Formats: sequence, structure tokens, C-alpha cells
Amino acid sequence: MSQFGYARILPKLRIALSKLAKTDDIRSLALVENFEEALRDASELKVLKEEKLEARSFSDVEQTLNRIIIEYIIKLSKTAPGSADKVVKAYLCTYVIGDLLSIFKRIALGASLSIDSLVTPSIPGTPLHGLEEESLESPKQLLSRIKTPEARKFAANALEVYQKVNDPGVYDLYQPLIRPVLIQSALQDLGTQSREAVERVSCPRIIYTLVSGLLYASRTRTSGELVSTVYSGINVCRFNWNTLRQVYENNSGDPEQLYAELKRYYPIFEGRNYIDALKQARSRSLRESRKHSLAQFAGYPFHAGLIAASIELLEHEVRDIRAVLAGKLYGVFPEKIYGVISREL
Repeated sequence: MSQFGYARILPKLRIALSKLAKTDDIRSLALVENFEEALRDASELKVLKEEKLEARSFSDVEQTLNRIIIEYIIKLSKTAPGSADKVVKAYLCTYVIGDLLSIFKRIALGASLSIDSLVTPSIPGTPLHGLEEESLESPKQLLSRIKTPEARKFAANALEVYQKVNDPGVYDLYQPLIRPVLIQSALQDLGTQSREAVERVSCPRIIYTLVSGLLYASRTRTSGELVSTVYSGINVCRFNWNTLRQVYENNSGDPEQLYAELKRYYPIFEGRNYIDALKQARSRSLRESRKHSLAQFAGYPFHAGLIAASIELLEHEVRDIRAVLAGKLYGVFPEKIYGVISREL
């Protein structure tokens, strides 16, 4: 039954793949004179044909680009085989829980927050759709909207830890862990072929996210006890907190020394210092993920890796467009832009 489901959805995913920009399109976009011209040319890309990019503010552009991804995932969730359901939900909940943690942090800070500044509440089909301003004051009421057990548990844990330590910075520690934790859960229900395929697609970015999160925690001198609480139970993509806990605790206040230890486990991190290593690792992880995602479409891939790859490729597309537009807005040279996107230019 699963194979039939994948065979049925494969043509639709190939059509979605054909709408992605060619490498030359992204290169040409990076070479235009200014932001306004780049915005106009980006609007002509197939993936943006039904959207309207407007230059009111760059945050509006980012919201439009993120909406494309979320609406695609929601559409995919209605047709994906049941065996891939948790994979699709893991990707969707990355955005939903990201918005939820942003709300939690604003509540903790006592800062005002406009629902319009969030993406998922404006999109039908997401748990936060139709969110009203008054509900922003009640974290428990917001939590009740999340029906995916793993996602709700993750957000509830973040809220509980904040209430114990009374530090809004806790939410910054949890933000990068959303997808790793949810993908870890999704992998448990997959067969060997699907699990290995999803790992090939998602793990490059997950490793980067988890390690960079540790380096951020070290830079902010976050205690080993708090980091261990946040990272507890994470064991995905060759990242096992039980193995790394002592490494972090021994170097929690020195990101350079922590980086020196972590790069022994993850060769993707290399550079003169941890800042340089993060920049290079980010580019490598994006390009490796894109390469493995494209490879899933070779032949007749009847497994969940196909679903993950389709989402990852759209995320890379949006990230590349965003990077080029941001570069044009701030006057960055094309060569610099090329260094932060998922394609080899």
C-alpha cells in the first residue's frame, strides 16, 4: 500500500521539482544591479508565480517566502502516504512551534507582539490559524491548539523549563532543536529504507543546527545543567547528547575550546576559529542536503526520503532567493552571496 502511495504522488513531486529555479537563474538574480530589480526578477520565478513580492519591508518578503513552504507542506500532508505522515508533520511543526516559542518569549519579556508578524497564524490548516490577540496572553491555551503529541510535548517542555529558571533565553536554546527532535521521533516509525533516506536528506542540516546550538550556548555561558536539560534525549543523525554532555560541560564557557573538541566528532566543522567554522559548515550542510535531496528523485524512490527531499528542496529554493534578495538590499557583492546559498555557483 505504501509503495502505491509513493507511486501515486511521485509525478506531483516531480512537477514541483520542475518549478524550482535553475542554478543559472539564481546566479543571474545575484548579478542584477539593485534590490528593486532583484525583487522584480524573483517574482518571475516559477515558485513565486502565484505570490506577490512587495518591497514594503524585508520582513514582508520573508513572510511571503515562508508562506510558500508552509502551504506546500500542508498540501503535501493531504496526499502523502500514511507511512510518511510523521515526517511531513515534523517539517510543518518546525514552523508552527517556532512561532509558538516566539510568542512564549514575548510573553516572558512582557513585550507586545502583533499576530501579523507571525507566519503560521495566517495560513489555513495550521494549528495557530485564526489566533486572536487575547489568546497571546495564555501559554496553556496556545499549547492546547497543538494536536501533534511530539510537537506539543516539545513546546510544553520549553515552557516548563522557562518557568523553572525564569530566563526568556531558554526559548533561544529550544528554537534550533525543534526539527531535530521531531525528525528523531518520525524516524522511529519508518522502515529501514525510508529511515536511511530521510537521514541522508535531513541530517546535514540537523547536525549543523545542533552543533551550532551548543556553540551558541557556550558563547552565552549557559550552564551545563541547563543545556543538558534542553538537549536531554537527543540522539539523531550521529548526535548523541549522552556522548557529548561531558564535552560541553568541560568547555561550557569557552566556545573556541568547545569547537576544537566538537570538530573531532563532526568533520564538517573546520576553520580558523569557531565563527569561521560555523559559516563554512552552514554552506556545506546546505549543499550536502540539496545534493542528497536531488538524488532521491533518481529512479523510482518509493520511500519517505522522497517526501523529505521535496520539502528540503523547496526550503533550499526559498533560502537561496531570500539570501540573494537580502544581499541586494544590503549591497553585498555577488561573490559573497554565492557563499551562503545551497548551490555551487
